[in-house]
Amino acid sequence: MADQPTNPFALLMQPVSSLSQAPTGSEVIPEDEGHSSKVIPGDTLSMPGIAASEDSPVVTKSVEQGSEVRSIDDEVRRIDRMIQDVFLITIDHEGRTRSKGMPPRCVYLVEVADKLREEKGADCCCLGWDDIDQALFERLLLEDPSFHVIHMVESSASYRNEEQVAGQQYVMRYLLGCYRRSNKAYKISEGAAVEYADKCRQVTLSNAVTCLLTPEVYNGQDTHQQMLDILLDTFLDGDFDMASNFITDLADALLVDPDLPQTDAFRPILDILYKDISEDPSLLEPQNYAYCGIMELFTKRPNLAEVFMNHITPSNPKDAKSYEKTLVGIILSLSCLPKANGEVEFFQNPSRKSQTEHKTTQQFVWQPIAKLNEWMYRIFKNIFKASPDIRNKMLTWLGNCLQSNTGRGKLWARQLPNFNQTYSSDSFFLNLGCVLLRFCSPFTKPENDSILTVDLSYCRVQLGTDPSEAHMAEKGVHLKGLPEETCLVTLEDAPTIPTKTPYKFPTEIFFITHRCLHLGFHCILERFNRLNRDLHQIQEVFQEAQRMMGGNSNPVVERLLEQMEKAMGTFLSYKASLLEPQLIEHSWNLHIATTRLLVQYATTDNREKLVTPTLPLPEDVPQCLVSIPEFLAENLTEYLQFLRRFAEQSFEDGRETLTHVMTFIIVFMGSKQRMNNPHLRAKLAEVLEGIMPRKDQPMGRSIIPTYHREQVFQEHPLLPYLSHALLSIFVDIEFTIIINAVFYHYLGTTVSRYSKSIPYSPTYRMLYSASLWT
Repeated sequence: MADQPTNPFALLMQPVSSLSQAPTGSEVIPEDEGHSSKVIPGDTLSMPGIAASEDSPVVTKSVEQGSEVRSIDDEVRRIDRMIQDVFLITIDHEGRTRSKGMPPRCVYLVEVADKLREEKGADCCCLGWDDIDQALFERLLLEDPSFHVIHMVESSASYRNEEQVAGQQYVMRYLLGCYRRSNKAYKISEGAAVEYADKCRQVTLSNAVTCLLTPEVYNGQDTHQQMLDILLDTFLDGDFDMASNFITDLADALLVDPDLPQTDAFRPILDILYKDISEDPSLLEPQNYAYCGIMELFTKRPNLAEVFMNHITPSNPKDAKSYEKTLVGIILSLSCLPKANGEVEFFQNPSRKSQTEHKTTQQFVWQPIAKLNEWMYRIFKNIFKASPDIRNKMLTWLGNCLQSNTGRGKLWARQLPNFNQTYSSDSFFLNLGCVLLRFCSPFTKPENDSILTVDLSYCRVQLGTDPSEAHMAEKGVHLKGLPEETCLVTLEDAPTIPTKTPYKFPTEIFFITHRCLHLGFHCILERFNRLNRDLHQIQEVFQEAQRMMGGNSNPVVERLLEQMEKAMGTFLSYKASLLEPQLIEHSWNLHIATTRLLVQYATTDNREKLVTPTLPLPEDVPQCLVSIPEFLAENLTEYLQFLRRFAEQSFEDGRETLTHVMTFIIVFMGSKQRMNNPHLRAKLAEVLEGIMPRKDQPMGRSIIPTYHREQVFQEHPLLPYLSHALLSIFVDIEFTIIINAVFYHYLGTTVSRYSKSIPYSPTYRMLYSASLWT
């Protein structure tokens, strides 16, 4: 054996142990699907544990040619090894490709193995790139892949998990596993192996696309249902990012061929998702967040967002209720408000529970409401950012939704018996308002001049009877019907207000949000106030019945008690939804910013920087007020009146921003030239009464600080003109309109309280006395 170095057949005489050593430069890589490690060879490839035999193609050539042949063979073996690692398939059932760290279990492809041996010879035991499409297709068509799983390593270990992974029956779960393994190999490989891993990933995505487009080919498997199940499962087990990347890469792969129908690939997933969500929607359903995560996923790519927008767009845009019956509409309709049949979900049997228990329940329901609204905000935000076309579709969706639900703001419509079946629900509009308020946050932050980016001439743009999406995108206006709205000032010869199209996103979202609040919060608040009055009447009748009939045992008293319980539960449900902290906070910022903007337009032509007005105001009224709709001021007054009754602490939380409320009251309440509607100006007097600090706190209520309100009534620079504004509206109402006694009482109370609460400064009292005679 001494002449082995010069013997051309010396390779045959090397001991098996010398072939069992890993080559220099090889990298041992851990694997995630059951086998502990794998080898990505460097310049050479060893086959650990495999003894050389006469069947090996390596030994059929001379030494001079052996290096070239072995190099080719090494590349074939490396490719086959990567295919085994990623796809867990093989055509080697004799262990010729066995090596260290290889998958312990693979699916043996009988038909592919027979075909390749016929074409390439009986010694063929490796898969290559020319064979991978056929091999993977056969693997996906197997009815029972587990039947074809073979052992790739000699070991006493059972490898049960690895056998289940290799024999995965559901094609989309199997391809997701291939995608995961290819990504892992790509990250940890070096040299040519990186290219091999990327090739495997592309093959995986190509076949996954085929599975989604032609699911009927794969033994009747419902690939879209499988994909949705994967997304739901991975969302719960924390592997959602991998499944998300799989979907987005599939969407990118579809873009390579413009002829591939993206809708056919992804819309069925949304159809199944819609069916699941709409079965029995509930605010406390744990799957809600998974549903939202999947919807957010479908907004992360422009082509996916387009499929999503087409899915949620009603076939009839004038059908008001149809917007609630969409994927986003169902989630937006989840709240603690009573259901359509009047059933109360959370505040049941309220008389048997303490005030503390009611507050605990209230805080409990706020949590899922805030989380779901945040999810919807992210979904809408992704859609707005997807592309200009997709953003235009979303704004059109919002504009059509608000226009078709205009009847919610009509008093006669709210009296209709089929109101809830005709228009979208209170829950839908309240939550939609919460979502839209978040988009206003960047330009409505306190003490920020960004609100001037909103152009109020937006309301004068005429869109026509049935404008197209392209026309609205060109104008930058998607909210219909604004030119027909009643404005702050009405003139017989109204001037033509120049428009500045196209309008930017802050202007659009500002008016869309206000319109949504007017159709949502405003209408719900009216229903809530009516419910509050009815509840007081029922309580009075119940107490009188108890007194007259002696206890609760009488059937009449029992019916009244049941009626009162139901009314109280409904009242508490409405109260909890209207006091949701995020809604209160974002609404405060929007309305404060609105007061600053309206005061700016009413007192100066400066559109560059917000300035504090000086009084007396000039007699010439800015013509721009004829284009500003009243509902901006109505939203403000209704919101502040609600806070006065049910969330007075919010006035103190507003701190210095209360100054802007006072400025708005002084400018508009005493100037009928700037606000023609005396009823609306009278509501400002009610708001004034609400922010006045109380010297005597009502019995049974916790003591609320009044420091910041006192500061406003002591330090506001326009305070000397407040008395004139207050008396002006009092006189205007008394001599120009007929009002009910309750309203007149509120106004008189405001004047009385104010006259008693004015500062004791001699100068101020002199100004106040002088204003009585002007």
